[in-house]
Order: sequence, then C-alpha cells, then structure tokens
Amino acid sequence: MNLAAVAGLPSRPIASIWYRTVEPRHLSTALSYSHTRLFASRYYEGPTAATPFDTVYLGENSLVAQFEVGALLGSPLTPGGLVPNPKGSWLILNAHVPLTGVADVTDVSVHTCPSRRRHRS
Repeated sequence: MNLAAVAGLPSRPIASIWYRTVEPRHLSTALSYSHTRLFASRYYEGPTAATPFDTVYLGENSLVAQFEVGALLGSPLTPGGLVPNPKGSWLILNAHVPLTGVADVTDVSVHTCPSRRRHRS
C-alpha cells in the first residue's frame, strides 16, 4: 500500500461496536493501551516510529476477534470447519468506539491516487 496516497483519501467518522477476545486473567486490562508504544506489532513499527501512537486491536465482529487471539482454529471453508482452541477459555467483550477519521481503502476504482488516474484509458 502506498501510505503517502492514503493521506489524500477522504475520511469520515464512524461510531460502532467493536469486539475483543481475552483470557479471563486479562479482563482487568483488556482495553489497556499504555504499554503498546513499547512494542512493534502488525500495524505499528514500535518505539522507533517517527510518530509513536497507542494501539488497541479490536475486531469488526466476535468471530474476527476470536481468530485474532487464536480462540478459534481452522476455517469455515474446509472440512471440519471451525473448532474452539482447547488450550484456553475466552471472554468476548464489546466496546462502543467512536473513530474520528476513517478512510475507505477497499474501493480502488473510487479512491485511486492521481498518478494511477493518468494511466487509465
């Protein structure tokens, strides 16, 4: 993804319910984020980032949240389907989260960077 092009995309606010799956022993800190600036993760390069920021991983639905932590194994598209991970017990939390600037990067026909528009016929 061209991150420089993302800055030019229109954004809008979204307030929605998001989900997080945690082990019961982590319930008291399930939505904590103060420690997240210290570690690199999938969407954050860590303490060496030019602009450090806090992160909290949430899923768009409870199924996604369970896959994120390994509470569900397998795939609904394969024989045997989904199975719960027998090595733990899990809690699914929901949180109402207002996001202030969300850009849609899924529709490339609408959100194309200017340099790509020139090459269209």
